[in-house]
Order: sequence, then C-alpha cells, then structure tokens
Amino acid sequence: MQIQKNEVRERIVLSAKDEFLEKGMDKSSMRTIAAKSRMTVGNLYRYFKNKDDLMIAIVGDTLEEIRASVQGKTSNEVVMMDSSPNINLSLVQIKNAIDELSSDLVEIYLRHRIEFNILMMHSKLNDEITMWFTELLKKLFTTSFDLNRDNEELNDCIDVTAHAYAVSVSLGLRDIFYRSSLSEENLKKVVKIFLKSFVNNLSVEFVESVRE
Repeated sequence: MQIQKNEVRERIVLSAKDEFLEKGMDKSSMRTIAAKSRMTVGNLYRYFKNKDDLMIAIVGDTLEEIRASVQGKTSNEVVMMDSSPNINLSLVQIKNAIDELSSDLVEIYLRHRIEFNILMMHSKLNDEITMWFTELLKKLFTTSFDLNRDNEELNDCIDVTAHAYAVSVSLGLRDIFYRSSLSEENLKKVVKIFLKSFVNNLSVEFVESVRE
C-alpha cells in the first residue's frame, strides 16, 4: 500500500484550486489537475477519489467558518444545511444578526479569498445551500406572519417567492465578493445593505399582497 505524502496532497490541492477557480468545477478535469500536480491520474486518485472529494478538501474549512458564524450570530437558532430548518427569531433580531454576520462573512472572505470564490462558484454546493435557504425562508414566512400553509395556492406563492429570494441572495453575494475591489470597510457596508434589503422586503404589506 502506497503511503500518502502531505506535500503531494498539498500540491494536488493547490493545482485543483487553480483549475476550479479558472474553469469552475464542472469543466475542470482530474487529468488536468494531475498534470499540473506532476503525477499520473492513477496516483491522483489514490489521494482523492473524485472532484467532490477535492472540493471538500479545498472549501471545507471555509464552509465550516461560515456555518459557525451563522449559528453563533443567530444564537444557535439557524443551523446551516439542517435538513429541517427552524427559526424563532423576529425580523428585528434577524436584522441585528445581519449586522454582525455581514462583518464575519467579509472577514472570512478576506482570509480565504480563493476558497470563498470557489465555494460560491461551485454549482452543487451552491444548489444545496440555496435549497436549504429556501426552506428556511418558507419557515420564516410562515412563522413570522402566521400564514396558513394548508392553503394550496398560498403555499405555492410562498414556495416560489422563497426560492426566488434564496437564488437572488446567492447570486448577489457571489457577484459582490467575486467582482469587488472595495476596501474591507466598504465591502462590509455593501454586504450589510444587500442582505438587509431582502429582510426589509419581508414586510406585512408584502405578505398581505401574497394573501390577496
């Protein structure tokens, strides 16, 4: 059995970062990553079984920092990727959490700029996060505004609206972080304004218009 070497593993990860950042995960090739790592494809597979495995090695720590921040800033009310999301925070509490969470996200981005951008561009992980966020928003709509989920037509409206919000937040943050050359202070302001703009739309007037 071949013994894995840490320096070889790190070389693979660095090569994969370049490949994923340049092409995105879907268009990246294990063969190209192997060539950049100066090894055979067979040897590469001894370290990582597929691109998903490589992706976790690259973005896993960054994703955990984001999860810890979300959970901490919401007093453990919001747990990322929870299969049954729940939330017992008022809109005021959510706005207050966003102030701190926005700063955390920017600081995590600045510490892990490459990994953060790869995470935001990785379609599979992005889809999983977006679907989780969609379910969380559905719960927020229902609990905050006492909506009747037994109403099929209203239920459909909530589902579509929640998913649209979730997709918009995901794409917006990706654009802000990937394209921005702002200072840390201004980047925090932009992220805070962007996230709060969505919460501000979760008004009684909005919900009443859905009920009509």
